[in-house]
Amino acid sequence: MRSKRFLTIFIVVLLVSTLHAGILSFTFFDFPELGKLGQKWGDCTLIVYPNDEVMLLDSGIAGVSPYLVQRIKDLGITHIDTVVLSHLHSDHYGGFRAILNNFTVGNFYWNGFASTNEAWVVDLFRQRGVAITELAAGDKLEIGEVTLEVLYPSRSQLDSLPIQHSEPAMINMNNNSRAPVRRHTYSWVKLPA
Repeated sequence: MRSKRFLTIFIVVLLVSTLHAGILSFTFFDFPELGKLGQKWGDCTLIVYPNDEVMLLDSGIAGVSPYLVQRIKDLGITHIDTVVLSHLHSDHYGGFRAILNNFTVGNFYWNGFASTNEAWVVDLFRQRGVAITELAAGDKLEIGEVTLEVLYPSRSQLDSLPIQHSEPAMINMNNNSRAPVRRHTYSWVKLPA
């Protein structure tokens, strides 16, 4: 068992070319203080691109919000350019309210797949004037010299899903199986997300 209060793993890729040298960094947050209480805190990754744009992928459960906000501030982050939601489960979106209360956010990306009782999550971003975009296979985001490509699911797979309701078994099955698969490409290195 680790004795640290939190564990942050940095994966840093440094590529030097004749035109540009930059760092693409991924910070994977862990909150072991919640694990001691027997809670699953969820998922959250902060990506800082070579051009200093910041992306937050998911935000864990609401209970980690104070820890998450503080850790992001400790990294010197004051603005989040892009928020990506993998899928609408509370262990992935629970901290978004705190993120919006503490940081300005430029863009929100998601797959457009929501149950009627979870649509409020997207409305949080809409109410703050954040640009909202639905992503599907084939979509690409250019962030400086990095390309984020969505590999799965296709728009037709998302469009063919039944209308969402609040039946837990259906929400879990459909949300998990339709979470987007993404790939980051920086120069010639491809990093699966």
